[in-house]
Amino acid sequence: MASLTTYSTSILLSNEIVEKTHELRKMKGDELQLLNIDELYKLEQLLQVGLIRVSNEKDESFREKVSAFELKGV
Repeated sequence: MASLTTYSTSILLSNEIVEKTHELRKMKGDELQLLNIDELYKLEQLLQVGLIRVSNEKDESFREKVSAFELKGV
């Protein structure tokens, strides 16, 4: 029974790896020609949200460094 459970888990994990690899390819733009308009729209929205998060994190990091320099009197 344990062997069957291990086999089932292995299959599920393998399928998840395939799915996540496909999602990553889409996000990288490797398979854009395979996407329909709805999928392209969803991907665009996802990338916009991600870009906003990256930009906000970069800005926060920059502000922290500026504050640190100001405290040091540089």
